[in-house]
Amino acid sequence: YGLDLYVRRVLIQSKNKDLIPEYLGFMRGVVDTEDLPLNISRETLQENLLIRKIATTLTKQILSHLKKLGQDKDRYVKFWNEHSKRFKLGYADFANQEAFGELLRFNSSRHEDKDGLISLEEYIEAAKEGQKEIYYISGPSREAIEQNPHLEIFRAKGLEVLYLYEPVDEFVMDSLRKFKEFELKATENADITNIEKYADSAEKKDKPEELSKEESQDMDRFLKRVQEILGDRITEARISKRLSQSPSCLVSPDGSTSQMHKIMQLGSKARQTVNRETALDLLAAVNEFAEIFWAIKGFETKVVKSPFPVSEDMVLPIL
Repeated sequence: YGLDLYVRRVLIQSKNKDLIPEYLGFMRGVVDTEDLPLNISRETLQENLLIRKIATTLTKQILSHLKKLGQDKDRYVKFWNEHSKRFKLGYADFANQEAFGELLRFNSSRHEDKDGLISLEEYIEAAKEGQKEIYYISGPSREAIEQNPHLEIFRAKGLEVLYLYEPVDEFVMDSLRKFKEFELKATENADITNIEKYADSAEKKDKPEELSKEESQDMDRFLKRVQEILGDRITEARISKRLSQSPSCLVSPDGSTSQMHKIMQLGSKARQTVNRETALDLLAAVNEFAEIFWAIKGFETKVVKSPFPVSEDMVLPIL
């Protein structure tokens, strides 16, 4: 990538990489200036303050042009589909972060297939009253994401979620952190207490009754047993409020997303959260073997379905 540099119409260097950042490397063109000497060396070019000033100006102009292009959705979708992978590398351009964020496009839960795209601005316009977070979830495909148990409470509350399919998307979100005063938040790290304040988008079954003293004791024993069975594979087993259908899910105890764990291959322990209703049903009629099977099977199924790294010592096949 790079632009051809001319001084007074004399070619000094082809594909100069200092004139535009790598994430705008899809651009083609020439730069002609009268403010550089004809005999300037390539080594001197890299240190030249004028080159840096030209690069800064060009970057802002290109981003401004792309913003205007974004007003034509059909043309911008064509641009995005062709150049988004390179463009997303702009997450490291902190000097132009706001302009960069305005140009991002995402598939989301509002769309019927993976081809739909919205901007962060469009997400905010459709946000619920009082909502101050932009939610997102990562996965290898739309099909895989829509099976993720972390989506359940967002579906129930009618909250839109952005779908991220590429590893670089995690770095984009981690770098931006905020957009127009809206915090970018992964679904698995979202504050469930905050989400529960929204009304359900559809009729929901009655809220579960409070556990009796005996049920609470059974639940505590069950969670302790899950912890014992899974050992150092997890840091904690606890009841979850984010689940309505799935029996359990994995969350990261350190605030990073499971996809980021996979990218960085951290291999750190996850936290197993359990659907209370499913657990109570199991407790009603489980024996020791079924209990052990459910704990290991549930954990390993969630590992395979989530972006967490899969351990080589998985003992049960995924059915």
